[in-house]
Amino acid sequence: MPSASLGSRGRASKVLRFWNHEVLAEPDAMLQAIADALAPPPPRLRRVDLPRKGGGEIR
Repeated sequence: MPSASLGSRGRASKVLRFWNHEVLAEPDAMLQAIADALAPPPPRLRRVDLPRKGGGEIR
């Protein structure tokens, strides 16, 4: 399972660890895990303020 840490320059890094039997038995799953780790993170969603209860103006 991947774990994250900060490198010596303060940049985040990710370590992927696999058991030998996983690499030999399921190489496609291992390659997919690597591809997933290299993919950029999804964009952050912006907060949308909902109208107040009753739909009236803010006082």
